[in-house]
Order: sequence, then C-alpha cells, then structure tokens
Amino acid sequence: MATAIPSQVGIELGRTITDALEIQQITSWITRAENKIRTRLGDLTLLDQPVLVDVVVQAVARKVRNPDGKVSEGIDDYNYRLNEASRKGEVFITDEEWADLSPGLNLTGAFSTSPGFVPDGYVL
Repeated sequence: MATAIPSQVGIELGRTITDALEIQQITSWITRAENKIRTRLGDLTLLDQPVLVDVVVQAVARKVRNPDGKVSEGIDDYNYRLNEASRKGEVFITDEEWADLSPGLNLTGAFSTSPGFVPDGYVL
C-alpha cells in the first residue's frame, strides 16, 4: 500500500518525473520510508494520511536531492557545505516529522523521566 506516488515527489522537487528508472527508484525509496515509519509506529492506515504522505514525500525528496549524502563539495575555488541532516545517504525521517506523525508522543529521546514516582502499571 503506497501512501505517496512519484509524481508527488516531483511536485516537491519542482519538476516532472518521467524517466522509468527514476520512477522505479523513487518508488523504492517511498517503500523504504513507509517501512521505517511502519516499523516505529505500526499500521500506516491508523496514521493521519495527509501528514503521512507529506512526511514520505519530504523524506524521498531529500534523498533525490542528495542521493549520496554529501556534506560538502568543492570545485576549483567554489565550495559549499550542507547541514548535518543532509549527510545521511539513506531515506530518513527527521525528529520533527516523527512528531508530526505521532502527535502527543515524545519519540525523540532515548530516555525519559517522570516528574515523580509512578508505580509500575500506571501511565502518566
């Protein structure tokens, strides 16, 4: 079940995607993004579908713009540097996008603490 389609990625990029090989590659990256989200949040049909499509399209567009995950490049006297998030060469979901997909849940930290003692079995 695809949530996004290659033409939506093309709109995000500001161009039409017509090459058959590029469509296959983008479709594969869409599937990869969906799998990452499914692994973390479960059934995709239970998520807000427009937000899910937005997140998948943005993640795939990032990959299309920088498929090798380059951080910087120099040609003669010209150099440029991208931010650290662009260095990932894989399809990835940002912390902000995870928050959009799961409002009300704090999924950004590895650990959490409660403001006071909470007995086992109780949820704040």
